[in-house]
Amino acid sequence: MRRLCSLAGLVAGTAMVVALAGCGGGGGGIAPETPGGSLGGPIVGVWQAQSAEVNGQVVPVAEATGLDPSAEKVLSVFWHDGTRTMYGFRGNTPVDNRRATWTVSGSTLAVSTAGCIVNYRCTMLDDRLTMTHQQGGDTVAVTWEKVQEGAGAGTGGGEGNTAIGVALMGTWQAVSATLNGQPVCVGEAPVCGPSTDGVVMVIHSFGTLTQYAYADSRMVATTEAMWTATDTAMTIYWADRVETFGFAVASTQLTTTYRIGGNSIVVVWAKVN
Repeated sequence: MRRLCSLAGLVAGTAMVVALAGCGGGGGGIAPETPGGSLGGPIVGVWQAQSAEVNGQVVPVAEATGLDPSAEKVLSVFWHDGTRTMYGFRGNTPVDNRRATWTVSGSTLAVSTAGCIVNYRCTMLDDRLTMTHQQGGDTVAVTWEKVQEGAGAGTGGGEGNTAIGVALMGTWQAVSATLNGQPVCVGEAPVCGPSTDGVVMVIHSFGTLTQYAYADSRMVATTEAMWTATDTAMTIYWADRVETFGFAVASTQLTTTYRIGGNSIVVVWAKVN
């Protein structure tokens, strides 16, 4: 039996989220702290590996970064809280991801994974970052290009840089969902997570978002991510995955469209702040 869709308990929670978001919705957010150092602020964001070398010889970026060898594209997301997620893609399909923590001291970036710390010597010029380290007697260098600022909105980076970025900023509540054209509860849509009665998403102006999930009138999960957007597609960089989906925004309504495992999922959101 399909469970009843109930958002009654979500109303109070939505009010609390609106209060947390501050006046002016996502546009009024405060850029979070970063782990210091001369690279601490600039390094936060989404970077794509452009090239890699071992002892001066060109190698695939997957080899130099230690990801699945089938990865054709590598993205590294440095979060403001001192964590980093590195993703490997074959085409547009994620094939690997690795989590780590990071700190900066001067031009040295220390990345820690399972207690193993690797120190990278970094040089940064505009939106290009070269990270060099020693590995088993070899010199490994990877050059990255920033594709999303950690303190920017939309595709362009600056706060309120694009019209679509401004339109997306704010607090959104999921109000309806369909699975292959059939109405379902918001909590039954795979993109909303299991056992949830409702979802509220706060899209901030500094390129991050926070998603709140509710079940039985209680907040059960809070998840942060980074985001980028074109005029018709949005990409969310979660800690364990990357989602790209179509969207359309009209005033106070946002419609997101996902294709997952051959299924079509559409979620409609109402802007509440």
